[in-house]
Amino acid sequence: MCLRRCALALLAVAVVLAAATACSQASTEHPTGAAKERLAKAGLRIVIPRGWRGRIVRADRGFPSPAIVAANFRLAPVGASVVVPSPAGLTRWQVRLVLLEVGNPPGRRFPPTRRIRPLSPADFAFRLPEVAAGHAFARRHFSQGGRSFSLMVEFGARPAAEGLLRVVDELLASLRIDALPWANPAYWRPLRRPLTLPRLVDGQRCQPSPASDSAPAVATALGRGPAYAVLGSSGGADLSGEIVRGGWHYHKTLWAFAPRYAGPLLIRGLRLDAPDGVRFHVGGPALVELRVPPAAPGRRWRYLPGDTLFRTAGCYGFQIDGRGVSEKIVFRVSLVPGSARPVGRAPAPRLWPLPERARQQCARLQAHVRFVVLCPRRVPRPTRGWRSGDPPAPVSDIFGSPQHPRLRTPYGLEYGYSAPVEPESGRNWRELVWHNRPCCFLHVVVFVPHVPIPSGLVPVRLGGKRGQALYARGYGLQGSQGLYWANHTWFFWRQHGTQYAASLHYFGPGTTALLGRLIRELRPADTIP
Repeated sequence: MCLRRCALALLAVAVVLAAATACSQASTEHPTGAAKERLAKAGLRIVIPRGWRGRIVRADRGFPSPAIVAANFRLAPVGASVVVPSPAGLTRWQVRLVLLEVGNPPGRRFPPTRRIRPLSPADFAFRLPEVAAGHAFARRHFSQGGRSFSLMVEFGARPAAEGLLRVVDELLASLRIDALPWANPAYWRPLRRPLTLPRLVDGQRCQPSPASDSAPAVATALGRGPAYAVLGSSGGADLSGEIVRGGWHYHKTLWAFAPRYAGPLLIRGLRLDAPDGVRFHVGGPALVELRVPPAAPGRRWRYLPGDTLFRTAGCYGFQIDGRGVSEKIVFRVSLVPGSARPVGRAPAPRLWPLPERARQQCARLQAHVRFVVLCPRRVPRPTRGWRSGDPPAPVSDIFGSPQHPRLRTPYGLEYGYSAPVEPESGRNWRELVWHNRPCCFLHVVVFVPHVPIPSGLVPVRLGGKRGQALYARGYGLQGSQGLYWANHTWFFWRQHGTQYAASLHYFGPGTTALLGRLIRELRPADTIP
């Protein structure tokens, strides 16, 4: 969900891959003491060194991508979860490697590479708070063949022993990654049919495609399917107040794909009433066409968030081409100069009862653990979005895994709406930072940390509780300590014999006061009506 953007999941504190029973039958482990053995599965091949154990597993439905786990000691049973760092701890001469395929597109954060290079000092620069201070830890993000990966290696001593480093480098050198078919540009050539979007001439009116609520869990979508574009309204997109980079307005767009078609889709766009085009952004550079890879057949909808880039207002159209599928979506793009924005200090927002979905999630969290799960009884609601009178929908999500409550990972609830403006949002981000106020954006989390709390805390009383606070550094994630994001104000306290943490995304003066109000609203999950 969009709330995760302020966390930039790349900080990933505890990477959890719940190995499902279905994967246990297909996983392979190399026994200690045997000769070198090759593992191959899910387009990954690797040679396990002598004296090591390794396997390739696939996680449960919540994270279906494959992962390689290798270590020079006996691994946990296949049915257990794969956790970083090692849940059992490491002795001085032990090392454990996890290579996780992630869904991020290749680009700046996952730079393409032709070969897997040995570990370097730069890989050891990132420190995961959960890793023991006496352990060396290396992390690297990369992509190959259109697939993106996160590599994590934990050593039982710091610095890592030279002998173990050589073995790890040898293991990495043996890694082979099969390229995805759709990573080859030729794969998309049959779908790149001539554009047949209707051009408007002599003052013809723009006739937007019909809107529908066919796509579940999203706002009004445009199109007849199997692809639907969610642009913010039934008429199209409003660029007022949007981020502008290099003359392009970045408009948040959500694509929804019906399960009746699971094949690849090629999406292109044009302005219909003047010579101009559009661009697409899903991470990395802007694209002239959006390529949607195929998915496994099933009954689930697919969703792809991103941005559509427009230069100015007008009548536009998308052409979506697939195998035996061709669809056109026509829509308006408007731009109101000098859109009204809130000024001055943000007023204290009114608090409303926690939405039903969030209450159900709190009850689900509580049902799997013995300690008390705390949730806010009342929370703010959005009153506007980028435009006045167009508020975003509140969203809540579970922090942690109720299916695996014993994992030493954060466990609780996050609630909010929309996405924040940060320094990474563009050169004019300060002009748009008003959007981070509770009127338009909110991100609050309440959980049991299960991991060490950060340094730099100060004693404070907040929301009627005595504890310790870590104040936000401002906007942006620079200075974050693992999952403790630098653009949040944090409060830690003990209650019911349990350590709790709560945080609120910084929006300027009033952030700490609102966090105190939300902490005062916390109640045991099973007592919230």
